[in-house]
Amino acid sequence: MPIKTQTHNGDGSSRAGQTFEHTVRDPVSGELIEDAVITCRVLTKAEARAYRDAHTTRVADPASHRMVPLVDEQGVADAMCADIVTAWRGVHGADDQPLVCTPETVAALDDRIRVQIVAAVFGVEVTGRGPETFRAPAAIPALVARSG
Repeated sequence: MPIKTQTHNGDGSSRAGQTFEHTVRDPVSGELIEDAVITCRVLTKAEARAYRDAHTTRVADPASHRMVPLVDEQGVADAMCADIVTAWRGVHGADDQPLVCTPETVAALDDRIRVQIVAAVFGVEVTGRGPETFRAPAAIPALVARSG
């Protein structure tokens, strides 16, 4: 089965800054929610590292007294998702009205949805059954002679 990445085109050129639509999956059942679509901006891994660096401080380790990095993981996730999510449709507020897409409302999304968003930007997806591109598995010879 072929897989697809959002970070690069077929010719190897980066898609950084370009957008694509991601259909949300129900966090419990895994089924697609066809009406909930999030427009995502492609980030580079260097941009992701920059978010991590911006939310990392150095603190003294009480045991060794060495300075060690301490990452504010929630801060990284909030900043990165706010930059990735550019728009959405099918996302409603508590009053059943369409929810505006702002960094604050993106941060308020269920973490399981935010994980889907980051995975859609940096991961790969299986795109369905395609032509067989790999060679057939080699035959495994019998290691024990059969007596007959």
